[in-house]
Amino acid sequence: MILGAPDLIRILAKKHRRSQAHFHGAVTELLEEISLQLSRGHTLRLIGFGAFYTRQKPASTLKDIRSGKRITIPAHRVAAFRAGATLKKAALTQPKAGKSRTRTTKAA
Repeated sequence: MILGAPDLIRILAKKHRRSQAHFHGAVTELLEEISLQLSRGHTLRLIGFGAFYTRQKPASTLKDIRSGKRITIPAHRVAAFRAGATLKKAALTQPKAGKSRTRTTKAA
């Protein structure tokens, strides 16, 4: 399942019995602040959850499959995320949606 910001807002509103408008501003502000800090080259660390940061990708050369010409992609920064210990643990212990953690074996 893939969730977007509107899905997160809807889930929070339902869970806390508030309007979606109540959470819309908070979620939007959080995402905008993460983007702003990354654009400034800063790292945003949320203890236990993880860290948002930028990293430098070196220049590379690729071949255009249509024309066969070489294309140079300049060095650039990309956004990255490193999961924290709490998030990693939660990801390992939660079963995937629709699947059980228990293993069943067929009778011989």
